[in-house]
Amino acid sequence: CEFTGLSDALVSGYGEYVQEWLTFTAVIVNAFGFAVQELLENMTVLSLCQRLKDMAAQTSRRERDDFFLYSRWQGLCVSKETGKIMANIRGQRAAATRLVSAIKSGTFVEHTQA
Repeated sequence: CEFTGLSDALVSGYGEYVQEWLTFTAVIVNAFGFAVQELLENMTVLSLCQRLKDMAAQTSRRERDDFFLYSRWQGLCVSKETGKIMANIRGQRAAATRLVSAIKSGTFVEHTQA
């Protein structure tokens, strides 16, 4: 971490950060699957794909990145008490509700407020 500067920004070590990031990514991927399953009850595959494409086109990279900050998922798939990722079905389904809400609204922006 000497050359990356990560040691300056992280409370935990780089290895722990990578593990948390991988766990969070896995939770979000599974949550996305649950969200898609729910959304397809009322949308076609084509309309869902178009909605996601429109969302990407209408938001900046920063807004999309901010949507996925750990702090924005506290109480869903990130423990409020420990800040650790909750990689269980409950956490994944809770994260799915946030994804469904964002996709239904067609924007990440309203859902980035802490």
